[in-house]
Order: sequence, then structure tokens, then C-alpha cells
Amino acid sequence: MKDHDSIKRFPLEWPVGWVRTVSSKRQRAAFRSTKSDTYKQQDGTLNTVKRETPVSVLVATQRLERQIDLLGGPLRVITAIL
Repeated sequence: MKDHDSIKRFPLEWPVGWVRTVSSKRQRAAFRSTKSDTYKQQDGTLNTVKRETPVSVLVATQRLERQIDLLGGPLRVITAIL
């Protein structure tokens, strides 16, 4: 894995000629993580419950960078308006 901390994040520059999505039509990213909780019931059996939780911007960025690395991308710029 590359040293991602040394790569600067640049402000968003929208490509000339690209139509932007109207703000009311934008959707949140579906970056989620599955967590498992196991607990013992009164009869002694174990029960596992899985739940999805959102991930942080840091974790989502790390996941994206990992996928770009796997695809062989030499350089990347990941940017967002937060």
C-alpha cells in the first residue's frame, strides 16, 4: 500500500461541460459496515444479531484508496464537499 497521507487532497473542480446533479436529487453514499453482537439468551443458547452502521469519511476514503491500488491506479485525487 502506498503512503496515502503524503498525497494532497485538492478542492473540487467540476469538469467543464459536465452537468451537476441538482442538490435536491443528490444521495448519500452507501458506505456501511456490518457489526455482529452475540448474547446469551435465558435458555443458554447464543444469539447473534448483525446490524449495519455507517462508516466514517476516513474509513470510506481508505476503502476507496485500497480499491484504486488493487486496480493498479498510480495516482488518485479523492475529493468531496463536506
